[in-house]
Amino acid sequence: MAILQKLKALVMDNHWLSEEEMNEGLALVQLYPGPIMVDFTAYVGYKLRGVPGAILATLGFILPSYGLMLILSAFYFAAGNLPWVHPLFLGLEALVIGILFNVTLDLGARNIQNRVQAVIALFAFAALLFKANAILIVLVALALVTAAGLWTKTSAYLALPLALLAILWRARDGAPLGSRLALGLGPALLLGLPWWARNWAVYGAGDLLGLRRHDAVVVGQPRTVEWLAQMGPLPFLRQALETTFHSFWGQFGWMGVLLDSRIYLALQMLTLLVALGLGWALWEMMRSGELTSFQRRALAFLGAWLALTAASYLWYNLTFVQHQGRYLFPALPVWGLAFALGWSQALQPRCSRWGSVFFLALTALYVGEGLWSGDVNKWAAAMAGALAIALGINSWLLPAWLRRWIAPLVYVGLAALDLLALWGFILPQLS
Repeated sequence: MAILQKLKALVMDNHWLSEEEMNEGLALVQLYPGPIMVDFTAYVGYKLRGVPGAILATLGFILPSYGLMLILSAFYFAAGNLPWVHPLFLGLEALVIGILFNVTLDLGARNIQNRVQAVIALFAFAALLFKANAILIVLVALALVTAAGLWTKTSAYLALPLALLAILWRARDGAPLGSRLALGLGPALLLGLPWWARNWAVYGAGDLLGLRRHDAVVVGQPRTVEWLAQMGPLPFLRQALETTFHSFWGQFGWMGVLLDSRIYLALQMLTLLVALGLGWALWEMMRSGELTSFQRRALAFLGAWLALTAASYLWYNLTFVQHQGRYLFPALPVWGLAFALGWSQALQPRCSRWGSVFFLALTALYVGEGLWSGDVNKWAAAMAGALAIALGINSWLLPAWLRRWIAPLVYVGLAALDLLALWGFILPQLS
């Protein structure tokens, strides 16, 4: 490992490879048999000068140390009994320790960027020093984090069926089911037992989470049945969807600080475009038939994650009005993956062409509905029309290299929206 770190530093200092190429090479050579240092040296030589470079780099790495070991071995067998030889080898051992210490400091300087990482590194060093079982440490940490979630947030209970699903899938592949259940869920459930026992004693049997007690004592919270009776099903559903969408993207305070309505309208257009791209991408995945068993399971797992999160949102709203997008946040990693996949696919020429047609039809719908009712939603029609034109330009006129530069702009825009929400809407409400 010490030699490998020095070798990496040598490659980077001489600018022989980029950091990305070096990391790809390190990942690649770990698949090969033999010492990683030799394989990595051959990889660097190959990247620089092809096959001859790989051969020469390998020989240049092996032959000097091989020749030196032959000479030192001959010297040791010839003069190993002399009094001054043993202290010499002790000095060489100290030199190796110094090299390892130097490499450790260099590695730490390159990778430890803050105090949290430094504390983690110290704990990892202590675990190695005292020969602690790394798997046991990870399991204990995982159990503590899971138990803390079970103690504090009902949304953390979504992790239990997901973990069980993953364990059952592994059991189908031949992994022992009992040990997986015991190691994966057992510690967290054991740590949760005192909390559930306490709730049983305080709130009664069957109310392990205190939810029925909460429903009995809450005051002033609007109830779903009352709103349905006052508003009717369709207006209630429309308001629920609108408030959930607004609060998912940005509705702050006690749901009292809203963004400009045009911002929500632009986010609706973006969401429609991403949904179109996501549907297209999933359809192509299924149609190709090239998904591996692992990929199909991963998609099913993500789908289960979304379904459980949506079910929890609906469950919150069965009794009380809780049209808040934050209840969809437990699946935020899935939303993020879906957004990235949908946006990337939406920029592909074929999908962009159909997207242009879709938003052109949506523009006509806005205009037609507005003319019928006498109130044209000008901003919605303008945004949908502009998006139809932009997608048409993207699909027919833009070269691929320029399309790659356009893709990150949406993420820059969302980061700018965060700053606008803070400085343009939240802070003015507080002043």
